[in-house]
Amino acid sequence: MFPDLGLPWLPRPPSPAVWAASATAAMAYQALLSTASRLAAGRRVTVRLDAGDLVATVERFDVPLAPTRVAFGKLDDLTLDLSDIHWQGTVFERLEIVLRNVKVRADPLPMLIAGPVDLSVQVHGEEVAELLAAFEPRLAAGFGRHGLARLWWARRPAMGWLEVAPELHGSGLWLRPRALGWRDRRLRLPAWTPARSVPLTGLPHGLVVSDLELGADNLVVRGRLAHWRVELAKARLENIVAALGAAGLPLLNLRGSAQET
Repeated sequence: MFPDLGLPWLPRPPSPAVWAASATAAMAYQALLSTASRLAAGRRVTVRLDAGDLVATVERFDVPLAPTRVAFGKLDDLTLDLSDIHWQGTVFERLEIVLRNVKVRADPLPMLIAGPVDLSVQVHGEEVAELLAAFEPRLAAGFGRHGLARLWWARRPAMGWLEVAPELHGSGLWLRPRALGWRDRRLRLPAWTPARSVPLTGLPHGLVVSDLELGADNLVVRGRLAHWRVELAKARLENIVAALGAAGLPLLNLRGSAQET
């Protein structure tokens, strides 16, 4: 046992048994995840989630080798990069997920714990327009210049357009009008023109949007989750590895496993 030094301000170290269990579990998980990363690279996969099936191509799945950290039940950062993602009727160009400070908890339930988790989603302009139409059918949208978007009445496009700049204030999205236009004419609006708040609905619980970037024909949204945990029994991870090793389109079942902390 570790000696009790009688210093209340110091954290009490775990018992050798708990420490050894975490280290052993971490080594097993790292071996399985490393195998999964090798088998998944370049594959088209279907991931079964509680919110529906997600189909994507795995561009990159990095599982770093950190023997020193594994000895303490930690796996360091994991990076997953997906492309051509189909989920709930929407197509996303790219999704990058970085799980930081990944740890293994073997008892009482096998759990991978990470935090924070950084996400970056890239959506093509046509998909952005469809998402806006689902939220507000009266409006149509397109991309303007210099990181601005254009909005116009879907049924009356000849009436002109409104150019807006998306801005983030805290966890809220605001659209600030910058110009009014009609055909090739553009009237710049004053800086004090009031902005309009747009509710960010349907986001995962705890996700904070940190940045929006409008490109020439796409939108990049970046956000962060403070904590994330995945209930992932070793047997389930072994099944995922087996599915990735088989021919055809792998089906990876993660239903009922992921949740925020």
